[in-house]
Amino acid sequence: GNAALRLETFRSPGKGGQKVNKVETGVRVRHLPTGLTAQSVTARTQAANKKLALQRLEAMMREQNAKREDALAEAQWRGKAFALFTGIDFVPFKEP
Repeated sequence: GNAALRLETFRSPGKGGQKVNKVETGVRVRHLPTGLTAQSVTARTQAANKKLALQRLEAMMREQNAKREDALAEAQWRGKAFALFTGIDFVPFKEP
């Protein structure tokens, strides 16, 4: 849910005409459980920047999950590979 997210708005240094330094159009979003942070200042409106920041955060979380799954799969593979060669019947390979 959204309880895990903290949204902050700030004055955006981007394009936007006369109002740009008066209105907080920049949006930063932080996922509290992981500490991942994304922001957007490229759009002219706060709503558009919020959407972009959330999309970036989602992409970062997907990437982190994929890395975690890769590491887990590798650890499981290594665990199995190691287990295959343990036990009483194991005979070390000898060079001829």
